Amino acid sequence: ELRLVDGGGPCAGRLEVKLQGHWGSVRDGNWNMDDAEVVCQQLGCGSAAGAYTASTRFRKGTGFISLARVDCQGDEPALWYCKIHGWGPYHGIHDYDTAVVCQGFSRLVGSESACAGRLEVRQGQNWTRVCQEDIDIKAAQVVCQELGCGTALSVSGASWFEAGMGLFWKGSFECTGTELLLSACTRRLSHGEGCTGDSSIICSSYTGFRLVNSNSSCVGRIEVEVGGTWRSLCASDWDLPDAEVLCHHLGCGPASSPYAPFGRGTGRIWLHPVFCQGSEELLQDCVHLGWGEHFCGHELDVGVTCEEALELRLVDGGGPCAGRLEVKLQGHWGSVRDGNWNMDDAEVVCQQLGCGSAAGAYTASTRFRKGTGFISLARVDCQGDEPALWYCKIHGWGPYHGIHDYDTAVVCQGFSRLVGSESACAGRLEVRQGQNWTRVCQEDIDIKAAQVVCQELGCGTALSVSGASWFEAGMGLFWKGSFECTGTELLLSACTRRLSHGEGCTGDSSIICSSYTGFRLVNSNSSCVGRIEVEVGGTWRSLCASDWDLPDAEVLCHHLGCGPAVTMLPGGYFGGGDGTLRRDTFTCGGNEWHPGQCPTVVLGQPACPPSYAAAVNCSGSGTMELQGLWCTGTEDNLAQCNVPEMAAVPTGSLEEVAIVCSGSRQVMLAGGTGRCAGRVEVYINGTWGTVCRDAWDLSDATVVCRQLGCGTALAAPRSAPFGPGTRPLWLGASQCAGTEMSLWHC
Repeated sequence: ELRLVDGGGPCAGRLEVKLQGHWGSVRDGNWNMDDAEVVCQQLGCGSAAGAYTASTRFRKGTGFISLARVDCQGDEPALWYCKIHGWGPYHGIHDYDTAVVCQGFSRLVGSESACAGRLEVRQGQNWTRVCQEDIDIKAAQVVCQELGCGTALSVSGASWFEAGMGLFWKGSFECTGTELLLSACTRRLSHGEGCTGDSSIICSSYTGFRLVNSNSSCVGRIEVEVGGTWRSLCASDWDLPDAEVLCHHLGCGPASSPYAPFGRGTGRIWLHPVFCQGSEELLQDCVHLGWGEHFCGHELDVGVTCEEALELRLVDGGGPCAGRLEVKLQGHWGSVRDGNWNMDDAEVVCQQLGCGSAAGAYTASTRFRKGTGFISLARVDCQGDEPALWYCKIHGWGPYHGIHDYDTAVVCQGFSRLVGSESACAGRLEVRQGQNWTRVCQEDIDIKAAQVVCQELGCGTALSVSGASWFEAGMGLFWKGSFECTGTELLLSACTRRLSHGEGCTGDSSIICSSYTGFRLVNSNSSCVGRIEVEVGGTWRSLCASDWDLPDAEVLCHHLGCGPAVTMLPGGYFGGGDGTLRRDTFTCGGNEWHPGQCPTVVLGQPACPPSYAAAVNCSGSGTMELQGLWCTGTEDNLAQCNVPEMAAVPTGSLEEVAIVCSGSRQVMLAGGTGRCAGRVEVYINGTWGTVCRDAWDLSDATVVCRQLGCGTALAAPRSAPFGPGTRPLWLGASQCAGTEMSLWHC
């Protein structure tokens, strides 16, 4: 191999040759242009521009000397074809180390800049033009890097530049974009017979932009990379359209503020008067005056805040749609201070949060409580129709330290509500569309979406989702689309929205929520008998026995998968529990499938006698007869299955169902050289045993190999090549079809 080093690029520097694994100099007291020409052509760097002793132009080498005294005619295809008098590696002085400067293989001409113009490439001693059909953006990228001009912005015809004269290069360049020289790219025949004109390339000396001095890549002081060096940008003539282009360029969405201060930089400042329209893809595409002298100090270093770096929330209001307004800026949450905060401002906040329209705009201290710490924004003026708070006129971007007397707060109407019943936690679903409430088709909502609605409304867990036949009929337009939720979203508006599943709408959707998120029986050795505990808001408390009766117990036992209730036990039979007893009065009819469906009175009930906790004895074993069962697979017990209107209706004659669980069964191959060959052993009921081979065949072996992840079975030997087992024989492992996923399915 050979290379040129210490010259700032691949086409100039001291000549080195790699010999026997070591790089070393080439020593020659009579080094001349013929020798240099061969080196330049071999490297793809065009013709030679100069032949030197290394110490006179660059610096002499150290270490090995690879070759000594090289004599070339100038037309050899590589240095190795020249007459070489000494093959090293040698140790010696480096006074006669050789160096070369090449003219280069490519250049850009026809403009005042060496980094923009018509492309020409070297062919022998002459420069030739290149057809615009024979170069692409990847090849342009290589040219820009080869010339030290940064990155390629565009490749096109030469209409912007001085017209060319002379012959065209015969062929096209296919580059990956990572080559150091255009001459290193693959060369092909031209793509077509015709040539519509010269190719031209525009390079940019800017090789990068970034935002610094914050904890986010989308907010901070602007720095520009030129020639590998990062410098600050002067704020002269910098405005919102410029910031828009930069934010989109960085993948940070729209700009929120073009003037945000993020401290002063150090070192040289790049003056860059930029004049963007806001629609350009890259900052380099904007009209600019280039790099030059400036009159800025670092006090004018420009910063920007992009929308992706900003967050807002409402706090201290008991939910995501009410409370004191806070904005996250530069990694810190802070209040929004405004003495003229109004409903237009609040409307933008509510819509941005997916909380419907605004119900009220407040000074935080009058409705919630004022904040502490930072103030993120000061004086915000909105029209009310902006898509986000950042599009309003913001007079002050923090973070600031100051008093919190004018912290702002908002109460939103919410995005969803349940109507048509006496309870806010059950009814027809309606969602907010602009200023209006719209109905939702029952086909466009499922139990996961219902769960989100119940949590959003502070109504606990979803019991059912169905048509609205139980509730007052709705009127008005339907929401156009369906909601796809995971069930963990805080708001229905945060769920994915899709087109409706079908053309027709059979009626309104309705949801029944329950504040009771769990029931259990405790303080006994069975899950079907014990003291009743209820979970509300994440807290478990025992239930008072004063108004607990058999229909209530019947519903609870069935819900827990414990069959019917057997007996009502006296209050306190399984202890009084910890803390105050819940005085909730259930009035179940006995046919409900969840206690949360029963009418319940919580407030205004007399105090419960101490330790008088309700207890129940269900049928004990948890055995129950089910006819038509529909589960999602995520329920904790069968009683949570059979969401109304979703259970299958039994058809034909009923049959008993048997279930085999695989958790207590295992299989392995023993006695072989690896885990995929050996004697079959199975683990059942806590004991390992071997398998009787009388009916064992290749189909059975295929299932075992599949179960163990060992590919296809090669053999199922009837003899005992892996030795006899010492454990009990299992007689039931055979009769596999070969398609089963495990031995237990045979």
